[in-house]
Amino acid sequence: MFSIKNIAGLALLSLGLVACGSDNNSQAVISSSSSGSSSTSSSSSSSSSSSSSSSSSSGMVATAEYKINVLNATNGQPLSPVGIILHTDGYYGWQAGMPASVALEKLAEGGDASEFITQAMDNEVATGLGTGPIPPGMSEDITISDVMWSEDLQITLATMLVNTNDAFSGVTGVGLSDLEVGEYKKYYLNIYDSGTEANSEVAATIPGPVGAGENRGYLPERDDSDSVLIHMGVISQDDGLPSSVLTEQHRFLSGSVMLTITRMN
Repeated sequence: MFSIKNIAGLALLSLGLVACGSDNNSQAVISSSSSGSSSTSSSSSSSSSSSSSSSSSSGMVATAEYKINVLNATNGQPLSPVGIILHTDGYYGWQAGMPASVALEKLAEGGDASEFITQAMDNEVATGLGTGPIPPGMSEDITISDVMWSEDLQITLATMLVNTNDAFSGVTGVGLSDLEVGEYKKYYLNIYDSGTEANSEVAATIPGPVGAGENRGYLPERDDSDSVLIHMGVISQDDGLPSSVLTEQHRFLSGSVMLTITRMN
């Protein structure tokens, strides 16, 4: 169970060119340009590192450092600790229209990313895990160092919207090899329904603050579509679902979670 005080309101940053990505990649590219740093207000930070060995074309080990910033611009949806995998081509954390893995189900229903970040297996290069939930209006920086750079280096990232049954946001299989030192990419992230738990919106099925300690957490039984789809949003007690513990402040739209990836060195 998460114990978080909601933080009121945050205006989404006004950024330029928007180009939609595929549903499977869960992304809308906002910008990619050179910058010495990337920052947002009211942010906390954590770091994680992993390394492996390989030779570059010159015979030297080529490593990189990336700062991943996740900004929660929802009104009343805390985000679970972010799970990050840097990996090579060939791994996807999910595919639109296909069943979620058990690891993704645990993240989407209970906010636990510990198993999710281990599932890339042979494709894994490095992993990172947020230090805690990200309240509305706040962000977190997660730095992953000593990353073995390769031409097919990619990132997969996911976090749960904890005042829901099984909504999560993230990207999977997004390339990083085109980022030079000091460059960054920004994304508005899609919000997905993992399809593993019916969207009943009752307290016993929600791990966030509105669950008031009644949450049952992850359950292996699946009682929904059993396929990952774009989330249609919550209904709430304010819009005709009397049994719901959610209100209009818990509504959300895809794009309410922003990701900035900066190559530091």
